[in-house]
Amino acid sequence: MIYALKGLHELSISNKQVGFLLPNAYAIADKIFAQRGANWDYIIPMPSSHEVANILARRVSRKVGLEKYLPDALKKITFSEMREQIKEIETTSKIRNKINSCVKRFAKKYGWDSDFQIKCINPRKYRKLVNPLIYCPVEEDTEPKRVLLIDDMVTSGTTLKSAEYLLQNRYPNVTVEAMTIFSTS
Repeated sequence: MIYALKGLHELSISNKQVGFLLPNAYAIADKIFAQRGANWDYIIPMPSSHEVANILARRVSRKVGLEKYLPDALKKITFSEMREQIKEIETTSKIRNKINSCVKRFAKKYGWDSDFQIKCINPRKYRKLVNPLIYCPVEEDTEPKRVLLIDDMVTSGTTLKSAEYLLQNRYPNVTVEAMTIFSTS
């Protein structure tokens, strides 16, 4: 479904077809918001090459009446930045070389200055060794107590965990929650 929403792999879905899904999605979201409370200080979409997470984050922020939607708070690092990060990973040289080979293969295809893609690291168990994001300073009024991260797809959870780590480093008392459309787990 996520590939159809993003128009990948020759899959597609019309806006009308997406419209049929929205009432159920909103009903599920309303139940979750009622149970958990929808009083986040910030809603932050995960960076992606597609707008799906941004669209969902904007809709959630409107639905809960929250003006602190921060679309530029998190940014993917480049393949060049990942290459530098790999040098610092505390693991065996064999694993570092394996990760580096994965990164090089994708960088040759997309370019060293393009956004790093966590999916290039296989096996997935090595993904937890890298941090694919940076936190970009944003104008803030106060230190947040609760932040909602919104992502379109969760495969290994590495990117969400990296975002949580960055936010908790900046705001030690923050509670980070996540909302996704799809998950493979």
